[in-house]
Amino acid sequence: MSRLHQKGFSLTEMMVALVILGIIVGITLPLYSRHVENTRLTQARSVALQLQQELKVLKLRAGQITDAEIEAVNEKAVSLTTENNLTAFFEFEAALVGNKIFVSVTPLDTSKAGLYTDSTGEVFKCPDAASVAARSSCTKY
Repeated sequence: MSRLHQKGFSLTEMMVALVILGIIVGITLPLYSRHVENTRLTQARSVALQLQQELKVLKLRAGQITDAEIEAVNEKAVSLTTENNLTAFFEFEAALVGNKIFVSVTPLDTSKAGLYTDSTGEVFKCPDAASVAARSSCTKY
C-alpha cells in the first residue's frame, strides 16, 4: 500500500502535535492563574475600600468609632466577601489602632499576596499573609 492511500497520522506527527500543545499550555496556564489572582485582588481592594469608607463616615458622624461599630463593619465584610465569592481566598478585618483605621485583607493561602488600607485610604499590596499582619514589605497598589 502506498503512502497516498493511508489515512490518519503517524506516531511522530502525533507526538509533535502533543509537544506543541504542551508548550502552549505550559505558557498560558501560569498567565491565566496570575490574571485570576489579580482579579481577586482587585475585587478585594474594592471591598476593603468600601469598608474603609464606612468606617470614615462613622468616625465623622460621632467623632470616634466604637468597638460595636467595628464589629458591625467586620460582619458586613463577611456578607460582602460572600457576595463577591472571596470567602475562599481572603479574610477581611477592620481595626482601629490608636486613632487610625486599618482594613486588612489577609490571604487564606499564606503564600499569596494580600492587601491593607491605612487611615488615609491608601491601599498597599503585600507579598504574603505575614506581611499583611506586620504591614511591612508592602507597596502601594
